[in-house]
Amino acid sequence: MNSRKVLLLLLSLLSVSMLVVAMYGGVHSQEENRVEVIFYIDTGLGGPQIINSCSRTVVVGENVSCVIDREIKFINNTKIVFRGWYKSRGDGNEELVTKDSSITVVAVEGEALQEYIAKYQVYYLIELDLGYSQIQDWKPRNGLFTLDILDMWEPAKGIRKVFFNWRGDITGKNPYIYIDKISKPIRAEAVWETQYYVEVISEYALSVKTGWFNEGQTIHVEPSNSPIYENNGETKIMLEKYLVDYWQEDKRDLEVVQDSLELDVDSPLTIKAVWVKLHHVILESSHIRSVLLDEWIRDGARLTYNELERDITWVNKTRIVFEKWVNDVSQDSKDIDILVTGPLKAYATWRVYYLVSVESSEPSIAIRVNNIGWVEKGSYVIINATPTERELGKGVRASFKEWVGSIISSEPVIEVRELDQSIIIKALWVKKYLVTIDAPDEVQISRQVWVREDEEHIITAPYRVNVDNNTRLIFSSWEGCNLTKQNTCILKDVTQPLTLKANYFVEKKIRIEAVSLNEEVIEEVHFNVKHESGEVLKLMSGDTAWMKIGKWRVMNATWRTWDVSSMYEFMLTRDSGELLKITIRIFRLSFKVNDYFGFPVKDAVIIVKTADGEIVYEGRTNEDGILDKVGPLPPLEMVAYITYGDYRVERNVSLKTSSPVYVTVPMSHTFIQIIMAMIVVVGSLSAYAIIRKIIRRRKEVPIAIPMPIELPPARTLEEEPSTLEKEVEKAPVVTLEDVVEKLRKSGEKPEEILGELAEMIETEKKKKGRRKSSTSEQSISKRGRQA
Repeated sequence: MNSRKVLLLLLSLLSVSMLVVAMYGGVHSQEENRVEVIFYIDTGLGGPQIINSCSRTVVVGENVSCVIDREIKFINNTKIVFRGWYKSRGDGNEELVTKDSSITVVAVEGEALQEYIAKYQVYYLIELDLGYSQIQDWKPRNGLFTLDILDMWEPAKGIRKVFFNWRGDITGKNPYIYIDKISKPIRAEAVWETQYYVEVISEYALSVKTGWFNEGQTIHVEPSNSPIYENNGETKIMLEKYLVDYWQEDKRDLEVVQDSLELDVDSPLTIKAVWVKLHHVILESSHIRSVLLDEWIRDGARLTYNELERDITWVNKTRIVFEKWVNDVSQDSKDIDILVTGPLKAYATWRVYYLVSVESSEPSIAIRVNNIGWVEKGSYVIINATPTERELGKGVRASFKEWVGSIISSEPVIEVRELDQSIIIKALWVKKYLVTIDAPDEVQISRQVWVREDEEHIITAPYRVNVDNNTRLIFSSWEGCNLTKQNTCILKDVTQPLTLKANYFVEKKIRIEAVSLNEEVIEEVHFNVKHESGEVLKLMSGDTAWMKIGKWRVMNATWRTWDVSSMYEFMLTRDSGELLKITIRIFRLSFKVNDYFGFPVKDAVIIVKTADGEIVYEGRTNEDGILDKVGPLPPLEMVAYITYGDYRVERNVSLKTSSPVYVTVPMSHTFIQIIMAMIVVVGSLSAYAIIRKIIRRRKEVPIAIPMPIELPPARTLEEEPSTLEKEVEKAPVVTLEDVVEKLRKSGEKPEEILGELAEMIETEKKKKGRRKSSTSEQSISKRGRQA
């Protein structure tokens, strides 16, 4: 029994123990089946960062995936490129899982934490502008970058680019680039220096040789030695010109005829120096040792000298008979025609005779000579040029001046006892020409004068000649004179008879008057008048001025500020009077102001204004309602303002407006005075009649006795009016009410013209109407009672 209890107790304890073990083991196994999978991204630009979108805790055996970008670019020319997924080991090392940007892993039992890292490589953009090419390349960070570019390159013929330096993130003047560790994006450009090829072609040395020159460089080309002498100085070589040939078709070639050239290099070109070789050629005479020719002649040119005759006249007019040429030229012919290839010197041998030659500057004048032509040495020669004054006719004379040539003398006769040289002389004669002067009769001046051709002669004409008090002559010009100074004629180098004319113009003393269209003299009118010769005068009315005769044109006439020109041309003659009247467009008007009843209006104010409001005239009408001679008025479109009391009228006036201008106003003071006088007279007469009637009744009825009122016999409305009423109709009386009614019918507004008077008349009219209607009713009622 006890053993059974113990056994049961043991079984119970065993069951409880197994239950506890089972419960504990279940919890522990559940925790061991969960794995935390974490994905990291390592961009290389900072520490690894967890990819939250992919990292999570999963059950063992569950798949976990993560996808990332293979390449990521940044705006600063930097990018990162995916390298692979790596798994972290417990020892700190990493192993490559996959190079694919997407990864799927399985949660492995026994690893509570699984870490995967996506690693990227950083790349930097290398941008290089080399001029001849562009480089854009991505290089890994801390990588090595090297580049060796060209020292120079030729984009076109004759143009080359020479490396100068780097500009940008790379500096220096070394074309070779070496960067051991790239730490950032690189942008740089190669700076090139442009050079142009200049080809220099020259037979002899110049200061500049063929080569490359920088763009914009100024080169100065000149001979190293100029001139260059050879053959003991008898041959010289000189630079003649430069030919500049630009290779580019859009540039114009140059030809510079100078021994030096300076230009700025801006394109490839060829400079060709053209040299000329000159040889010294001398031709002399062996007999008189005179040089015939001394010139520098171009190498290869032909020397042609054919100026000699067998019998020729040497420079001193000596007869030379040619024999032969000797020295560098050996020939009997007098003419030389050879090719010049070096210095040349030749001598001519002659037989000489003396020549006696006498000429006259005037071929028509004969000179007497005993021996003339080729005369032997020692002969007697006499030359006679008398008489010294000769008439040539037609206003021309000749006067002996001197001998010129081998003998210079002013004596007319030359005598040579023994001839020892050639005599080549010429008799110079000076001509005298008759100068006739044409001038008005009033001008006192010589009419004829003889003038030598080699002398200067001055003729002065009076500048001003007064004919009378109102007429004068004014010098204007010379005709036929080649040199003048004001009123002076200077005769030089006269070669023929002359007729001079002293031109004068006539001036009249004129007094200017400006006359309006109403034949009224207007003051302060300014004129600009132009003569047919072009002379312009500024005059004012009332001035006295000297004016040329002829046609004048009035350019403008100004009164105050207005152009009042009317007469455009006028003619002045020598017979014109002293007074010149110039009609201008100025006028006057008259105004006549009446009221509607024909009564003249006095003191009506009339103001004439221009379109811009300037007052030209202002005045008042007289007792007859007339304002006469309104003006002077300019030829404008104007407005006349007529004001009378509160009434104002405007009239457009101009030069075309007929005069007088009639103006009508509603009512004048004269009419009002007449009305008032009539009212006073009528009132006085009525009062007088009433008083007289009262007095008469008092005399007839001294005692007041009531008397029946005698009513007039009843009359129907259809009865004819009495004879008195007919007479009244035939002679109606004009009242203020009639005036108002007439104004209304004419379209006027009585209230604006008569003011309060019109309102009073209207009120009185209404009162009379009411009284009349009441009186008619009383009369009808009385007649009814009587009936």
